[in-house]
Amino acid sequence: MAIENLLGSLERRVAEREAAIARAAEDAAAELVAEADRAVTAEREAFQREREAALTREADIAITAARRETTKETLLAREQLLARVFTAASAQIAGLARDARYLDTLAERVRVARAFVGEREAVVRCTPGLATRLESFADGMRIEASADVGTGFVIETADGSLTVNDVLERALTRRRGDLAARVLERFEELVPWDATSAT
Repeated sequence: MAIENLLGSLERRVAEREAAIARAAEDAAAELVAEADRAVTAEREAFQREREAALTREADIAITAARRETTKETLLAREQLLARVFTAASAQIAGLARDARYLDTLAERVRVARAFVGEREAVVRCTPGLATRLESFADGMRIEASADVGTGFVIETADGSLTVNDVLERALTRRRGDLAARVLERFEELVPWDATSAT
């Protein structure tokens, strides 16, 4: 019986050892699986972060492009608005030569311009339509009618050393920047626009 006990004992030890080895193998396998899961999860999270970063970059690029396009369209619209405003203003200026309000200011305009010239001999150039009206307050200056002067008049000294330009089209051109700023300011009051709200 001793051998049977010995064999039984050995078999139990072998079974216990096999069970311990199996548990150790299972634990090692479980650790490997857990480690692999962690690696896969970390890889997945890294991929997700990279993808989100790439999408964010793409969105930023698209937003920037949209803002640029909106700004470009807005600037073009403003430019077109100003062109229409100044075209309309130019058309109205041509009609001022017959407007009583403008004609009533001519004497004062000539007087102010004449003050720059002083007593020097001078010539007043104006459109044929204004020539007759200007003769009454030319104060000794010679009147020359010319269709290419524009709406208003130009006084020039006989020696050409001084020219006083009171042509309305020229005044519009000279003040275009200031007038454009005022038109756009008024437009912004009526139709507010913010580049950041366009996106």
